[in-house]
Amino acid sequence: MFTRFALALFGEVPWRAVPVMPVEIMLLPQWFFFHMSKVAYWSRTVIAPLLVLYALKARAKNPTGQHIRELFIAPPEQHRPYNINPTGAAVGDAFLLLDKALRFLEPMFPKGLRRKAIDAAVAFSPSG
Repeated sequence: MFTRFALALFGEVPWRAVPVMPVEIMLLPQWFFFHMSKVAYWSRTVIAPLLVLYALKARAKNPTGQHIRELFIAPPEQHRPYNINPTGAAVGDAFLLLDKALRFLEPMFPKGLRRKAIDAAVAFSPSG
């Protein structure tokens, strides 16, 4: 996932290659089954900034103009689908279903909620 994220950040693959990570998870209540306080410290230090970058579909600067398009058989933007379940495990299918649902619902999230979630992620302290 981190490789795809970096590739999307530098425009080498489209953002749809990255599993959906809605920044709004920063606003989930502590009792919810997923909450940042329930994630390992090292993961929290990575997740919060990634959520912001994903929400903004950020684009890193590439001052040298170096690309890796020669590594792709077909242009990356034409590749479908990016997110697959190579093991066939039921949990993988569940995550793919969740990804599809979030991908469909994400554009409907209120803009004000997204802004509030981005602000929460930026202000987030991994130590609690």
